[in-house]
Amino acid sequence: MKKVLVQTFVCITFITGSLTLFNASTAKVDSEEGFFASEEADTSVQDVVDWIVKSQNNRGKPFMVVDKKKAKLFVFDMDGRILAATPVLLGLTRGDVTTPGIGKMKPSEIPRKDRTTAAGKFLLQKGMDLEGGKVLWLDYESGLAIHSIPEKNKSTRLKQLKSKNPNEHRATLGCVNVTKEFYLTILSPLFDHTNGYAYILPETMPVERFFGIGG
Repeated sequence: MKKVLVQTFVCITFITGSLTLFNASTAKVDSEEGFFASEEADTSVQDVVDWIVKSQNNRGKPFMVVDKKKAKLFVFDMDGRILAATPVLLGLTRGDVTTPGIGKMKPSEIPRKDRTTAAGKFLLQKGMDLEGGKVLWLDYESGLAIHSIPEKNKSTRLKQLKSKNPNEHRATLGCVNVTKEFYLTILSPLFDHTNGYAYILPETMPVERFFGIGG
């Protein structure tokens, strides 16, 4: 990550299409806690971020946390200070595991019950999709990635993204969708030149048990 992001940075938050700027460069960060500035997050997200920072589970790399229950993504620098947050679109069906062999199926062949966004810790790998668009691979073999909303159904998915009802954010085959602006402004500059981690929180089991926090 570029040095300037560590020393002084501007946190950018995309909420239902709007852009909020706030400066956190002078904030003091507890070495064992994450820093959310004015951004609201569920307790489970705060607990996971605090655990990541305290245990240095992110190995000195920037990271993101996806709260599937709230359909929201948070981006942090290597020290656990928030850089940005955005609503996201997720797999059509609730679930925390990926069906074996799903990466070899054609999109139209994937049953509705298998269109889930897997939970877990993933090493982000930049790449390209079949149309040449930028993606951050979570699990290449299963076709799980973070990418901008596809152009072919952009208007429908943007409408879903703006909904305040998390249930209406279930729309994809399993990938995490963000706006093109968020991807190009936040994710691409941060992860194009360095790896990082994505922590996708489970929605069918306790977060603490899933990640082994406090055990």
